[in-house]
Amino acid sequence: EYRLAIGHAETAVEVHVRDLLARIMSHCGMTSAQADNSVENGRDYWGVKNKVRRLDEWTNRYCTDNGHPYTPFVGSTLYQRWETDLYGRRNAAVHTGASSFSYDEASRGIGIAKECIIFFESRLPGLNNPIQLNSSMDGFRNSAGEVMF
Repeated sequence: EYRLAIGHAETAVEVHVRDLLARIMSHCGMTSAQADNSVENGRDYWGVKNKVRRLDEWTNRYCTDNGHPYTPFVGSTLYQRWETDLYGRRNAAVHTGASSFSYDEASRGIGIAKECIIFFESRLPGLNNPIQLNSSMDGFRNSAGEVMF
């Protein structure tokens, strides 16, 4: 079910963005409860695209405060690929009922999700997760659910 794979991949990106936002906000002085409340209820955080924009802003602040280089996600080539090949396809599946996705589209979406998560993590030395994803899609192939490791 390639539509489901695309939905899961986009959900993984959204959950990761939300988690990183809360961690950065807590690191910058908010309590965990304040950070969670802002991300969940703040008008500036409504919707995944706003959360992604806020993640760029908070990441820039973190990098500036800690002397790390900052690279924006919004407007980047990866952002454009995420917006078209993952976010857009997920919305088509969820909101308009599109269901004729191919293996290649699902595989590309999963790969983009992994790239996004790796990119977000790479910008946060000291806050990034000690377990990092492998961006390769080489272990995936179009078969009856088999994933090679």
